[in-house]
Amino acid sequence: MSARRDVAFVGRRAVCWPALMESPSDTIDPRHVEFAPGDDTARLVAAIGDADVVIALDPAQLPPGALVGVPARVVAILPTGSPADAVDRIADGDADRIVALDPGLATANDRVWRSLAPPVNDALFADVAPAAGKRFAFFGHTTDRREKYLIDAKHSFDLLHVDGGAVGDRLLELYATVSVAVNLHVDDQPAFEHRVPMHLAAGHLLISEKLAPTRGLETGLDFLEVGSRAELAKLLGAINEVPELHHRVRLRGRRKAEQFRASTVYERLLGDLDRDLIAFGSLRAVAAP
Repeated sequence: MSARRDVAFVGRRAVCWPALMESPSDTIDPRHVEFAPGDDTARLVAAIGDADVVIALDPAQLPPGALVGVPARVVAILPTGSPADAVDRIADGDADRIVALDPGLATANDRVWRSLAPPVNDALFADVAPAAGKRFAFFGHTTDRREKYLIDAKHSFDLLHVDGGAVGDRLLELYATVSVAVNLHVDDQPAFEHRVPMHLAAGHLLISEKLAPTRGLETGLDFLEVGSRAELAKLLGAINEVPELHHRVRLRGRRKAEQFRASTVYERLLGDLDRDLIAFGSLRAVAAP
């Protein structure tokens, strides 16, 4: 068995909680180091301490050079929706490897080591519960496009819209009241939002616009796809009449969600990191202690 490692996850809990690993696994002892823009860099380095590995979630929020002197191995993970210049905001020497959840960033910038499917906090995983008595919901920021898409569903089925901000226990409480979750993109371009595997992990029936990339999810088997507000309203109407409609899709989606489980993803990632560093070396020169 591989040696255990002290892994510090750095970032704002309010933003990074869905991707955090919080419970120990066979080889990882995780801990969270809170850091927000404007926080003291010296305090950050002290909090990281003797960690074996640092995983910087949303690293573009760190001051350039903040991690140059940290002796731990450092992986910078750029979240879904990061701007095109996010890679360039990471200073040389700040990370051994840069990972992007958006495959577009990985193909556009040769500093990115790989694209990674969004890790999902183990706390979000739940059994598929009976659908009767639970509601339909959309979790995401309000935009004109989304409002137009959801207006019929909100009026006809009292669809819950949570406009961001819920994490941790509050998010788990809300998820427990939901049987069907809707995923809509910011614009008309297909994407793969972090909430997609989060809803599958929670045992929700996921209804989404076209996903790209699909990350191995299959339309009609793991989730249901819609292409218009009329299709969404029609599908919700059918499920409203028969709550357990598409129960097999919920079950299969929940099984597929295991590939996104944070503890599994990070153990695999760190194993790959070890092998890659041996083969190709680091991107950073660690300052002498």
